[in-house]
Amino acid sequence: MLCILAQAASAGGQAGAFERATAWMVEFASGPASTFWLLAWAFAESSFFPFPPDALLIALCLASGESLAACMWFAGVCLLGSAAGGVFGYGLGVWPGRPVLEKIASPEKIVAVERLLQRYDVWAVGAAGFTPIPYKIFTIASGLLRVKLVRFVLVSIASRGARFFLVAILCFAVGERVTAFLKNQLEWVTLAFFVGLVGGFYVVKLIARRRPPAGTAGGETGLPVRRQTGDGAPGATGPEDRAVPGA
Repeated sequence: MLCILAQAASAGGQAGAFERATAWMVEFASGPASTFWLLAWAFAESSFFPFPPDALLIALCLASGESLAACMWFAGVCLLGSAAGGVFGYGLGVWPGRPVLEKIASPEKIVAVERLLQRYDVWAVGAAGFTPIPYKIFTIASGLLRVKLVRFVLVSIASRGARFFLVAILCFAVGERVTAFLKNQLEWVTLAFFVGLVGGFYVVKLIARRRPPAGTAGGETGLPVRRQTGDGAPGATGPEDRAVPGA
């Protein structure tokens, strides 16, 4: 399988951007440290790296000789790395917090993610974990907003596990047909992958553009006003924080 991908990636003379990216992935997948790279990729993607590990997971599953046990193993490795990376991202949200989030996301995306987390709590994390929506922004923002860590971890494991094991099962079930399809349509598959990735960011951007109904607390964004507490943790402004007329 990996030989087919490598040949397809180098076909047509000088390799383009898609072919070079594919050849790079194939090199990792065919090396002795492929499992480590899958673990490291999944960890990084959950906290700071922009590209999901699904491409390498698929390559490893298809190269396993249609072994269900091997596919489940690779999915488990991917889940372990992603869950650990999610906790690391949560920690980045706790400290140093917002400065880290601002380095990887625009203010509009940050507002949208905060709004989703405050409205749907960990269910927003679950949606990001299963879909192309950028999961790492949600992990860092969850730490920033002090989402309950236990619930965050459980939902992350459930959503990321469902995604990675579904990918592995599909690779096992239709491996030969996927191989033939990739051999003939490699560039289109790679293009679709990046379109899906960009689409996840676009969904967040659309949410950020939506304005709350008139009169929503928190001003234009609909978020409660947040202040820094004595220990540096952000907190929502309550009645005791508002100025009392005549005081």
